Amino acid sequence: MKPYEHLVERQRRFLHSHRGVRKPELKDVFERLCYIAPRDLIVSNYIRSKPLVAFNPGALLVGKRLRVFPRLIFDYYKYVSSIGVFELDIESVLNG
Repeated sequence: MKPYEHLVERQRRFLHSHRGVRKPELKDVFERLCYIAPRDLIVSNYIRSKPLVAFNPGALLVGKRLRVFPRLIFDYYKYVSSIGVFELDIESVLNG
């Protein structure tokens, strides 16, 4: 047996034993309380004031203010993205 054939066989056994481990399912960790669309955002310090898409945000709670860091796309052709930042009052978010 050639040295690499042993590795190929180990890989084949591993793939066979782990088939189906990942399933196409989604588990929501958070409850959706509000939706912020790209049209709700006004961008400053950039040539375009509205992003085409805003998604995949990170968030940080600082006191009673929620800082949100969405990924912003302004152009579909080059797909260059930026990270934006805005703040919300946490009480208004929790109250809907």
